[in-house]
Amino acid sequence: MSHFPRCCQGVDTMATFVFLLAVFCFNLCVAQGDSAGDGGNSTSGATVHIWRGLEQCAHTVVVPKTDPEACPGGRDTVFFLQDMKAAVDDLTTRLTRTESRLETIEKQFKKDQVQEKDNFKQIRRNTEGIYSLVQAAAQRAADTSTTTAGDEAVEISDVEAYEIEDCSFLFRSGTTASGVYNVRLNPALEMEVYCDMETSGGGWTVIQRRQDGSVPFNRTWEEYKHGFGNKNGEYWLGNDIIHFLTTQKAYRLRVDLEDWGGQRRFAEYNTFRVGGPVQNSTQNYRLEVSGYQGNAGDAMIINNGMSFSTIDRDNDVLRGSCSRHRGNAGWWFRACGSALLNGRYLGNCGSSCLHSQGVLWGLMTQSLKSVSMKIKPQ
Repeated sequence: MSHFPRCCQGVDTMATFVFLLAVFCFNLCVAQGDSAGDGGNSTSGATVHIWRGLEQCAHTVVVPKTDPEACPGGRDTVFFLQDMKAAVDDLTTRLTRTESRLETIEKQFKKDQVQEKDNFKQIRRNTEGIYSLVQAAAQRAADTSTTTAGDEAVEISDVEAYEIEDCSFLFRSGTTASGVYNVRLNPALEMEVYCDMETSGGGWTVIQRRQDGSVPFNRTWEEYKHGFGNKNGEYWLGNDIIHFLTTQKAYRLRVDLEDWGGQRRFAEYNTFRVGGPVQNSTQNYRLEVSGYQGNAGDAMIINNGMSFSTIDRDNDVLRGSCSRHRGNAGWWFRACGSALLNGRYLGNCGSSCLHSQGVLWGLMTQSLKSVSMKIKPQ
């Protein structure tokens, strides 16, 4: 009996194994059938010889010192079985590697499930809040009537304007310790934010914070829309909420920055407003910022009037995508610019980092250690 044909070596391992086993058994049956013809034995006798031959050959494969001629078919049979054993060993190795990869994929899948669950909860809270805002506005419109007496129109409303209970409201109410608090955006919508009650008079609602790189900011349009992160650490409040806050009353913006040498700077803007998410207009969370003061330099002025961009939605003025060139960050890019507080957190890497992708602000040329964006009514 000859070795297994070379033309079949590319066949799937399992199919090859079955084919080899079938050929082997066929050859043994022929050989034992010839022997049975000489001795007058039946087919069942040949089967007994086959199993005995297999047993001898298996022993030959495992213990090479056994005489190969003890196998039906001689050395060719031994070579055949050894090739088949090698194929099985190779298949076992592949299966072990596949099992290990599946375990790794399963662990990553479970980790992603936890993250997606948290994101879904945040999206649901924000969606419910926006729906509540729409309902409240509709109710106010329904409760407001207009009566006409002569040439005079008198507006009568049973609903008083609701004051947003943001961090400035809490501060005026006597809360003076910085931390995470529940704020009420309307009677039906409550959410967590970090309140800075110490910096520059206190009462600041923090809309963005970076401090240790624990939360990646290379996120999609939808993630920036609804917000992400941990209010006790790093987070983005969400473009929908930032838009709602800054269109209910006039807000100002403060940016606090710290480099790896311990140097701290700030920039304040007397006007800060973020437009709505309408795609078929010039909105897309368009930025309105002006009235700079501080010691960090006016790095945001170049972004004024720009729509928000992310890795999956490009609204800058360049042919390419600033988000892709700047660490896949979401920001109000014009021509990439010198202010990017949502870039990659590069750590204390000195001059060895590609700082154009880092957490940047104007003339502070290295990626920063910590930054925060916070807003307060004018």
